[in-house]
Amino acid sequence: MLLLCPLPQPAAERASPRWLWVRSRDGVHVDAHGEDGSQNLPRDSDCTLVLPPRQVRWHHLQLPPHPQAKRAAVLAGVLDAGVLGEPEHSHAALPSDFKGAEATWAAVTDRGALQSQLDALSSAGLRPHRIVPLLSPSDTPQALAWPHDETWSVALAGPLGVLHIGPRQNPQDLEVLGPDASAAWGQ
Repeated sequence: MLLLCPLPQPAAERASPRWLWVRSRDGVHVDAHGEDGSQNLPRDSDCTLVLPPRQVRWHHLQLPPHPQAKRAAVLAGVLDAGVLGEPEHSHAALPSDFKGAEATWAAVTDRGALQSQLDALSSAGLRPHRIVPLLSPSDTPQALAWPHDETWSVALAGPLGVLHIGPRQNPQDLEVLGPDASAAWGQ
């Protein structure tokens, strides 16, 4: 299994993206890992694209009753009406076990950026069989922090969603979340 996660990069370099990658034979133990451009990635028939927190927005939604065949249209309508405004520029996904009767989290990413990543992998001879978020909302709070070059990112996941703090944000700006924010992530 090969897990691929795109690295942040300037717009001028997006035609030749760089990736963090991890290879595992059993899905538990790491056999190899690295950072490479698309053409230098290891080859594997079981490939998963992992979207970093900076690339995924989360929306807690209640979909109206609908037939399974109309789910994509209903989801686009709910997102268009109350959340995003431009669903044709977004790709939205629901949990694989979503039944339709309960409120759920929808993952939303930029369709163009996702297609660019898939095109870069395809031109390198890799075809992801799954696309998954690195972090998703969870009843169990989680935190990830990682440096890259001279930048850093922090992401917090909890029952209220996923919060991404990137390199251009001043941590003091997070005070606008209020004094109860840290307690809310720990619920």
